[in-house]
Amino acid sequence: MSFEITEIGPCKKRAEFELTNKDVQESFDEVYSEICETISFPGFRKGKVPRALVAKKYGKDIIGEVKEKLISRTFYEMVEDKELEIISQPAFDEKGKALEEGQDFSFSVSFEVKPEFELPEYKGIELQKEVKEVDDENIKQTQQNLLRSHASLQEVDEALEANDYPVLNLDVKDESGEVVHHNHGFVCALETARIDIFSVEGLADALKGKKKGDSVDIDHDVADPFDAKEELAGKKVTLHVEIDTVKRLVEPEFNEEFLQNV
Repeated sequence: MSFEITEIGPCKKRAEFELTNKDVQESFDEVYSEICETISFPGFRKGKVPRALVAKKYGKDIIGEVKEKLISRTFYEMVEDKELEIISQPAFDEKGKALEEGQDFSFSVSFEVKPEFELPEYKGIELQKEVKEVDDENIKQTQQNLLRSHASLQEVDEALEANDYPVLNLDVKDESGEVVHHNHGFVCALETARIDIFSVEGLADALKGKKKGDSVDIDHDVADPFDAKEELAGKKVTLHVEIDTVKRLVEPEFNEEFLQNV
C-alpha cells in the first residue's frame, strides 16, 4: 500500500491510495475465511464449504464487505502513521474502479484536520473583571422564573383568567348558521389571542370570567388570504366557544423540598 497526501484547502487534505494486488487479495482471503467458517450449505459441514460455492452465492455482498474493510483499515492506518487529528467525517471516492480479486485498487479520501497555528503572546495581558451586583430584585426575578419553569397545568373549578389554558369546544358557523369548521377538546392559551386556527383580538377579554360549561359567541371577520382554510377567507363567521375545562399553571411552593428536587 502507498499513499500521498495533498493540501486542498485550509485544514483540508486529500489522501490518494494505491493498493497492490497483494493487499486486495489478502483482504478477500480474510473475509472469505471468516464467512466459510460460519456458513452452512446442504451437503457440507460448517467450515468445510468450498470457497467457490460461497463466491457464487454471496459474491456481491462479499465484495462490498471487502471494500468497506479495506478502505477503512488503510485510511485509519494512514491516520495513525501520520498522527493526524481528524475533525470531520472522511469522504471516500473510489474513482469509479471496481474492486476485483487479485487486482490493484485505488481510491482517495478527503478530510479535515485540526488547524495548526502559533499562539501570539497572551500572558501578562491586563483584563478588567466585570463585577455584577446582585440585589433583591435579581433574586426575586430568578425565583419567579424558576417556579414558572416548574409549574404544571391543573384543572381548577374557578372562572377563567387572562393567563389560563382552557380546554375548549369550538364550532364555527357562517352567516347562514351552517357549521363550517369545528374542533373539540383542544387546549387554548388565552394570552396568545389564538383559538384553534383563528387569531382573535380580545380573545382573553371575551372569555375572561367564564366557567366550566359556559359558552360564548364571538363574531369574527376571517382574514383574507387565510391559508389555514382558504374557503373561509374574507368571510364573517361566528365562533361558538364552549368551556369544557379550566386549566391553570400552578407553581410549586418555594421551599427546601422544591430546591432539593431541582
